[in-house]
Amino acid sequence: MGDTHEPVSTDTAPGARTETSCTPRTADAPSPGSLESRYHALLDTLPVGVFRSLPDGTFLEANEHVVRMRGARSREEFLTTSATDLYADPADRQRLLRQLLEYGSIHDAVLRSRKCDGTVYWVSLTATLLRNGRGEIDSILGIVEDVSSRRAMLDALALSEERYRGVVKTSPDAIAISDLQGWFVEINPRFTDLFGFDDVDQMRRLGINSANLVLEPDLAKMRDTVQDLIGGNVSVGMEVRVKRKDGSVFPAEFSTSLLRDDLGEPAGFLAVIRDISERKRAEQAHLALEEQLRQSQKLEAIGLLAGGVAHDLNNMLTPILGNADLLLLDRTLNPLHRSGIEDMVKATKRARDLVRQLMAFGRKQTLDMKSLDVDEVVASFESLLRRTLRENVRIVLDLRSASRRVLADRGQIEQVLLNLALNSQDAMPREGTLTVRTSTVLVDASDSLAAAPIPPGTYVALSVSDTGCGMDPITQQRIFEPFFTTKEKGKGTGLGLATVYGIVRQHGGDIRVQTVIGQGSTFEVLLPASSTTPPIAPATPSEPKVHAGRETILVAEDDPAVRHTTVALLERLGYRVLSASSIDESLAIARTQGERVDLLLTDVVMPEVTGKDLYAKLQALIPGLKVIYMSGYASDVIEGHGALAQGTAFLQKPFTLQALSDRVRGVLDS
Repeated sequence: MGDTHEPVSTDTAPGARTETSCTPRTADAPSPGSLESRYHALLDTLPVGVFRSLPDGTFLEANEHVVRMRGARSREEFLTTSATDLYADPADRQRLLRQLLEYGSIHDAVLRSRKCDGTVYWVSLTATLLRNGRGEIDSILGIVEDVSSRRAMLDALALSEERYRGVVKTSPDAIAISDLQGWFVEINPRFTDLFGFDDVDQMRRLGINSANLVLEPDLAKMRDTVQDLIGGNVSVGMEVRVKRKDGSVFPAEFSTSLLRDDLGEPAGFLAVIRDISERKRAEQAHLALEEQLRQSQKLEAIGLLAGGVAHDLNNMLTPILGNADLLLLDRTLNPLHRSGIEDMVKATKRARDLVRQLMAFGRKQTLDMKSLDVDEVVASFESLLRRTLRENVRIVLDLRSASRRVLADRGQIEQVLLNLALNSQDAMPREGTLTVRTSTVLVDASDSLAAAPIPPGTYVALSVSDTGCGMDPITQQRIFEPFFTTKEKGKGTGLGLATVYGIVRQHGGDIRVQTVIGQGSTFEVLLPASSTTPPIAPATPSEPKVHAGRETILVAEDDPAVRHTTVALLERLGYRVLSASSIDESLAIARTQGERVDLLLTDVVMPEVTGKDLYAKLQALIPGLKVIYMSGYASDVIEGHGALAQGTAFLQKPFTLQALSDRVRGVLDS
């Protein structure tokens, strides 16, 4: 511990040895067994380096350990070096020398040292000033220990701790350490953000521990978690509801681990807390979508069933309705019988309408699509609404679609409006207000998350709102199911909203419901806006009139009852009628009758052939032949057979005498 040792030269007699800094200084060797030899032997067995030097840095003594630690080849070589070489940084030497001179000793000073080959390493130095009998500084006794490994471990630990604290500080999850009683010892910034507390001290002042954060119903989960951890589980996760400082509640996921002390005894808990509010909302939304998908699949299955039975039911109803019309033309009919037949006609028409409602629900009915102004449709329909609804139901129109048009079947849209209005009236048994609104809305991709989404774009919204009783969630889930009704038995078919659903979906739209118990409901129908040019308004129709004629009509129908009834109706209208049940019979008639046949009235689906193919074959034999297709099938089956091309004449079974006469005359006169 001192200035760098300068070489010392002394004049001696010839043959005497000259000492330099590179020449080891040695003392007379102590005699074996002497006290001094035992002292040196003891120093050499110590696991630390021991040396004695002058204040200028000249080494006087050194044990074997310090020699090896410095990397010297021998004790003699070590003693030629200077104590100042212990310091890799001169500033450390100056600082420690001042402390030693001021206090007489220094203890465990950690510094960088340099070996004889220049390698730098870490040592711990303890030094004491030795004084003579006069109190003067005699020498310095130093003890050094190589702490490079320990220093590396401390550096690694410090780095690890720094990284740990960085992770904890920047963690997106709340992290907290508590004692065994649940009192918090340390929390990270995310914890303060999540729960609203400033720090641990504030929580202690307020008497808040882990149990106070968890809602009472979930405390049992926390107690079970503590027991599991103490019982040996490494980590336990749980979902609980927790509350913030302001009292607000949110769902959280706790991952808790047990902390142990140096003896392995439980000392506290480490908890990682994650706010799972968004995840819960996503899960609920997913469940809602799954439920919507199940409802959509169920409704689709019922729709397929409706379309499947439509053909047979319509074929059964056609001869009933047609023959009843024929009987009613008999002026000599007994009034009592006439009344019965009229009742039969009414019942048959109700059955027909029921089938059509089922087909509408299943999106299977044939549509007459035209460009419509929804505002104009609603305004024109207002008078019928007022006549249909009770007088104590106030009707308010708020039409703001800016005359945006839609491509739709006017009759079907009016059916939607009427069914929704009647449904709203039923929700207001005493009195109330029915509001019909129109507007233009823009649907983007985020709005199309339902089980059966509609494409993004511009839509015309037609909404019907009431001030009625509203609906509970269970009722709301089932309102579009066929035959589901909340009315008393015998007072409703349960097809009103089912029909609305089918019509809207077949038009490529969507229907949405908002309802609050005791405050009412709003049904919003979205129909794709159209840029189609509006047609010229037709002339006001005259009173219905049965049209007769004398042209020749070929009826191709495989169902005997339907065929016979159709032939009878046409003959009653004055037409000359030929009939066939197959393609072979039809071709045979065409070959024999030639150009005398004016019109083909054919079923869409014939045995071994479609109506379209039959017409093509007959047209080759009878140039200029006109055609009307008829069917009891749903629209998807008809379209599959190519009968609904633009401008194709079509007659839906079951049909009345009036409908048949209108369609036949219209085609023949075209």
